[in-house]
Amino acid sequence: MAPPRRPRRRLLVVGESQRYTGYARHAAGLLGELADRWDIHQFEVRDGGQRIPRPWQVHRSQVEGDSYGLAQIPGLADRLAPDALLFLHDAFLPGLHAEWLAGRGGRPAVAAVQVERSADVVEIAPWLDGLDLVVVPHEPARAALAATRGSGPALHVVPHGLATAGFPTAGPVQTRAGARARLWPGRPDLASAFIVLNANRNIGRKRIDRTLAGFAGLVRAGHQHAWLVLHMGRRDFGIDVIATARRLGVADRVICTAADDNHPDVDDATLRRLYCAADVGVNTADGESWGFVAFEHACAGAAQIVPGHAGQRAIWDGAALMLPTGEDAMPAALTRALIRLATEPATLHEYGRRASARALDPALAWPTVAAAWDRLLREATDRRRTSTDSGCDHAGARYQENRAGDKNGDAGSLAPGTGRQPTGR
Repeated sequence: MAPPRRPRRRLLVVGESQRYTGYARHAAGLLGELADRWDIHQFEVRDGGQRIPRPWQVHRSQVEGDSYGLAQIPGLADRLAPDALLFLHDAFLPGLHAEWLAGRGGRPAVAAVQVERSADVVEIAPWLDGLDLVVVPHEPARAALAATRGSGPALHVVPHGLATAGFPTAGPVQTRAGARARLWPGRPDLASAFIVLNANRNIGRKRIDRTLAGFAGLVRAGHQHAWLVLHMGRRDFGIDVIATARRLGVADRVICTAADDNHPDVDDATLRRLYCAADVGVNTADGESWGFVAFEHACAGAAQIVPGHAGQRAIWDGAALMLPTGEDAMPAALTRALIRLATEPATLHEYGRRASARALDPALAWPTVAAAWDRLLREATDRRRTSTDSGCDHAGARYQENRAGDKNGDAGSLAPGTGRQPTGR
């Protein structure tokens, strides 16, 4: 008779999964793959009140004003006694919980950390003191953090994943024309237009003013068939996009998908149509750790133009057009890149092909990415178990809570994928 299978280990996650944000997309992809291997409980930070079904238990804030769970997560952790804690959000979040983390006992604490700009690491590094393990999405982020600290948590590189099934590769012209007709009925003039999309959130770091300035240069160069679609709030926490477009003389060439100042919350079907409708995707941010928008848009075969920060260079590595990062240089360089793509169909097609190939890299599929995470989390819990003798200071009663039967058992961690990992990004 085969020995009984051991129950799943328990993971307490602090992060978002109920909002239309990159953090929530990250959680949906990663935790969705880990849900059959771990008993996952997640505390929803910045709870917006939405109810998106997830294959794990979501705990919502019960204390008004406690958006990040400072008053609630310690008690939740005591009650759940997880084998590991995982912070899936901005790097400041484990810093907020530093005092509690210092006395957490035998539970390892892990965080996925986004490094938007190399200069940020000086500020970020102290927030990570209470962690056992830090995971960053590319090698430049790991190197920057390692250079800042003589000691600290172990640093590992695991790229973000992509749910390519949700954003399938588009066909050529017919698909773009069909998506445009559904998005903008009664606008036959858009059927053969050159459409540029920036679908990032309108916040200061994303520098939407640079996108508008670069696009205005394209229009001034005589490309009256060009349109810019801004899928973002008209003001949000960034610029007044309509006022800026008027000042640059291109308000009649800008389509803003939001009806008000807030970022539009739309379903994936609408996003797919937007991605299929646009020829080119643009990101002109001051810093970008990963950038889900560019990857999702690339699935539709659209060329991508991204800022040339170290992480983006490593991520895209010849698969996207790169912009210089200087304050004055980026808008002019964007104009030149857009003129090139608008006037050279073969170049537009080639960069669309490269972007799509990069987005569809098997190394970025969620099963592969989740396997690497699973291995790291299991190794972290194994180390803690070894250091506390039996390693089950909270196991006995809790592991009898009708949680036997994990289909993956505890037979070892999945090996990380053998596909190319993004390096030097």
